[in-house]
Amino acid sequence: MNKKLLTNEELVAEFRHDWFSNLRDRCYGIISDPKYRKYILNNVKNDQRHYFKPVKLEENGNTYILQIDTKGRSDYKKNGLLFIIYRLYTRKEGTYAMMQYYSRNRPKEDKYCIFPPHLFERYRERVLKDTNLPEEDTIFKFLQNDNGTFKDIPKYHEKHIDSLFCVTTEGVMLGKKLNDALMIAKTYISYEMLKESQIDDREIVLEWLLDYIKTIQ
Repeated sequence: MNKKLLTNEELVAEFRHDWFSNLRDRCYGIISDPKYRKYILNNVKNDQRHYFKPVKLEENGNTYILQIDTKGRSDYKKNGLLFIIYRLYTRKEGTYAMMQYYSRNRPKEDKYCIFPPHLFERYRERVLKDTNLPEEDTIFKFLQNDNGTFKDIPKYHEKHIDSLFCVTTEGVMLGKKLNDALMIAKTYISYEMLKESQIDDREIVLEWLLDYIKTIQ
C-alpha cells in the first residue's frame, strides 16, 4: 500500500496498531509451525546460520515481511527461532523499510528504524556490488546479513546533531534520531570503504568506530 501522505510518526502508529492488535499473534503462530523445527533438526548443523524464505503478510492494507532464521541447531535448542519484522512502503524515491526492534537495556519498549531507498542503493553498490538486484531482494539481503541487529550509539557533533552511529557485521550505518522511539539510517559505509579518503567526514566515522571498539574490548 502506498503511504505517501503519512508522516513517519503516523507510519509508526499504524505499525504499532497492526502489531499489537493481530500481527504479533500471526507471526508467533507462523514461527511455531513444526516444519521449522523438523527442518533444523534434520538439516542444519550445530553452528550453521540458516535463513528461511521470508514470509509476506498483509495487515489492514499494509505490507509486512517476517524474516525467520536460526544461528544453528545448538542455538535453536536453547533459544528457539530468531526473527525480525518490518514493513514496506513506497514513496516517490522508492521503497522504504521500517523495522521494529527492542533495545537490550529496555526490552519492553518497542522502537522503530527507517531504512530509506538511498541506503539500500549504497548497500547494493558498496557491499553486494550488484546494481541490478531488485529492491525487495536487496532489502532482504541487507536485513538478513545482521544489519537488522545493529548496535546503535548516539554520537554528538556540531555538524551532526542527534546523529547515530550504528555498527553491523558488514559496515557502519550513519543515521539520525527522530524521537525517542524512531530513528532513520541514512547511509551505509562498508568497513573496506572506511579506508578510502573520498568518504565525507571519514575522520569522524573512524573516531566513532574506535570509540565503539573500546566499549566491547
